Amino acid sequence: MGQLPGIGEIVVEGNTLRARVDHGATAVPAVLGVLEEQAIPVSAVTVSRPSLDDVYLRYTGRSFRAAERTAADQAGTDQGRAA
Repeated sequence: MGQLPGIGEIVVEGNTLRARVDHGATAVPAVLGVLEEQAIPVSAVTVSRPSLDDVYLRYTGRSFRAAERTAADQAGTDQGRAA
């Protein structure tokens, strides 16, 4: 499937395949065609846009929650030093 234009990261977890593509809705027919050629059955397809947290995670390597925890931990450590 990596040979299809616009296909980025592909992750397989159990019987679920996730792929990052440039244009999800228009990529679906080509992706389904490749899976059919490989005799891989498909029971459902979902196209979704990434959330802001998904984008943040992709570019920073951590989620907003992890960043908030780190900031809170650092604030607590800084307050402890000031006391």
